[in-house]
Amino acid sequence: MRYAILTLGLAPYTYFGVRDVLHHSRHRPTLLPERLLHLAMGLTLLTVVTHAYQANRGVALLGLVVFIVIRAMDEYIYHRGLAAEESSLHAKTHMGFMIFIVSMLGADWLESAGVQTLF
Repeated sequence: MRYAILTLGLAPYTYFGVRDVLHHSRHRPTLLPERLLHLAMGLTLLTVVTHAYQANRGVALLGLVVFIVIRAMDEYIYHRGLAAEESSLHAKTHMGFMIFIVSMLGADWLESAGVQTLF
C-alpha cells in the first residue's frame, strides 16, 4: 500500500517537474551555477524519495530540509522576476512536492495505525 500511495503522491510533482525541464530547454536556458543547484536538488530529492519508499522517515525528513534550503536558494537567486508562465509552473511543482510529502506522512500514519490494504 505504501508504494501505491507514494507513487500516486509523486505523480503531480513528476508531471510538473518534467514540464519545467522542457520549459527551460525551450524558453530559458540555465547557466552552470543554476544547473549545479538543480543537480544538488536532484540528489537530495533522490534521497527523500528513496527513503520515503523504504519507510525511513528520519532520513527522508532530513533530506527534505536540505532540499528545501537548496530549493529556496534557487528560487531566491534565479527565479525572481520570471515570466508569469514559468512562475506559475514553479508554484505547481512546489504544490506537487507538498502532495508527495503529505502522501509520505499519510503512508507513515496508516502503517502506524496498522492499516495494511486499501480494501
